[in-house]
Order: sequence, then structure tokens, then C-alpha cells
Amino acid sequence: MLEVRENNMAIYITKNTETPRYSQEHFVNTSRMRMPKVNVIDCDNEIMIKAELPGVSNEDIDVSVTNNILTIKAGLSKSASVERCYYYRSEIPQGSFSRSLSLPAEVDIDNSQVSFTNGLLDLRLLKINHVKHINGRERIET
Repeated sequence: MLEVRENNMAIYITKNTETPRYSQEHFVNTSRMRMPKVNVIDCDNEIMIKAELPGVSNEDIDVSVTNNILTIKAGLSKSASVERCYYYRSEIPQGSFSRSLSLPAEVDIDNSQVSFTNGLLDLRLLKINHVKHINGRERIET
């Protein structure tokens, strides 16, 4: 498990050994479900992941890796009820959401890095076995 503390708040990344069980909602985006925008960048020795999580605080983020599937779960606080008023327009999502995506390589969670600044989650996951191209030939490094 990797723990990163920022401003006395912790984000944990855990490696699960159980096979994840997914329902159809993990793969279908509906108008009620908020899916964070994610960039996955495959580098020589690491995988960089950037996820937009506006309005989410550190303690509401859960990141896990199970069988090379990264899952980001987070919750948004419900806004206070407004008495004698009604929403003319309501576009800011509330509640919790989850995003799962497959990783291009096996990663070492214990030696990875995580940061969360201004609503942007930045993960740097080190690859366990990575391929280097030397003189046109592939060489697997461990």
C-alpha cells in the first residue's frame, strides 16, 4: 500500500488480489453518472495517469489496482438544501462515482507516486517489467 500525505490528508493506493466484479454501470456512462476525464501515458518505465476530480477532497478518493485494472472512486459532498427555492438548473454532480480502466502493463504499487493538487490526481505507477528498445531490438528489463 502506498500512502501520500498532503495537508494532513491521506490518499491510499492499494493492490487487491481479488478479481474485480463489474456491473454494467462500470462501462456505460449515463447522464446521472459523472465519469472523470483521464489521461493514461505509457512511458518506458512508468505509467502516468492524470484524472480530473474537481470538487473532491483528498479523504474522499480511493484508488486501487486489481489484476492491472485501475479503479478510481470518489465522492462529492451534497450541497446544502435550499429552503423555499428550487433549482432552475442543476449541472454540478453530487454523490459518488467510479472509473475503472485497464493498464498497459503490470505496475509496482509500493514504489509508485501519487499527488492531488487543485482537483487533479496525478499517479506515477512504476512498471514491474518494461520494454526498452536498444538498437531496434526489444529488451525486457525487470
